[in-house]
Amino acid sequence: IQLNDLDGYIRRMGEGSLVEWLSFLSFLFSSYLLLKASSNDLKKQDRIILKIGSIILFIFSMEEISWGQMIFNWRSPNLMNTINRQNETNLHNIIFIHDKSWIILLCIFFTTFILSLIGFFLRRKQQIKIGSISDILLPLGCCSSYFACASLIYFGVVLLKSGVYVPFLHTREQEMGELFFAIGLFIHSCYLFINCEIPYKLKEY
Repeated sequence: IQLNDLDGYIRRMGEGSLVEWLSFLSFLFSSYLLLKASSNDLKKQDRIILKIGSIILFIFSMEEISWGQMIFNWRSPNLMNTINRQNETNLHNIIFIHDKSWIILLCIFFTTFILSLIGFFLRRKQQIKIGSISDILLPLGCCSSYFACASLIYFGVVLLKSGVYVPFLHTREQEMGELFFAIGLFIHSCYLFINCEIPYKLKEY
């Protein structure tokens, strides 16, 4: 509210900032945890879902750093430059997706928020078995606050992109929304890693 250096704030909040790097690390560690959880003695379909989730989160993490371009600073291939709005090596800035990416992400964030609420009520009634498909796909209730923050920020971003003025919000703060989403997934991934490993360890004894 009392910010004086808006440009400095945006640099610390925008692309390539610590916020984006934290999102990258959260997605990457979440991907690793799901991959490790999939190696336990679970049902075949549960292992497949965990591996698919691991792949998806790995793609999310690589998209955050443009598949290493932010680290090694290479030039995008000419073909990618012709179809990428920001001349970067990533998918979310491709011409066909770029203008719709905010709405797509808002739908993803809000969907995970609803799923986490459903997961909260079902776990409260003890209707979800540890390591089941429902346990994997329905995030913990505590994750709902992170997904809610991500949804609210991105709802404001969508309004701003549509030309609607939103007080105290800048479009670059979308990176903060993505970080909230990434942390929520990381928490749920930690839960799956720990709880999917327990039945496997018990069988060893």
